[in-house]
Amino acid sequence: MEKLLTDTKYGGFYTVTGKCKYYIHVAGTDELNNVVTGKVPKKIFYETFKEIRND
Repeated sequence: MEKLLTDTKYGGFYTVTGKCKYYIHVAGTDELNNVVTGKVPKKIFYETFKEIRND
């Protein structure tokens, strides 16, 4: 099962779809419930994305 992440700065729910040297690729829904995909610089990703626990 993939980890569900949230963007603490803008909102929305995302999963990691891939990684490369400088970026982490994500897909999910943004704060307006639009389906989005993209890449986030690793530094920004680790500062703003947090895992949501499913207990």
